[in-house]
Amino acid sequence: MQSLHGDLQKYYRYYVTIFRVAKKVQIRIGLSLVSRFLFLFEALLLLFFSFLSQTTVQNLS
Repeated sequence: MQSLHGDLQKYYRYYVTIFRVAKKVQIRIGLSLVSRFLFLFEALLLLFFSFLSQTTVQNLS
């Protein structure tokens, strides 16, 4: 279980990096559609990660 949590943190770091790059690109392009998509994507991923971290905590205890 501990290794799963470590993997999640690794993937989350990758995601944050990708999101920052995407935001810079999006600022240059200036597309509202890209911004909406990224916001939705971020919200879904944050929900997913919070759900997974809650379940791993419940499983560990």
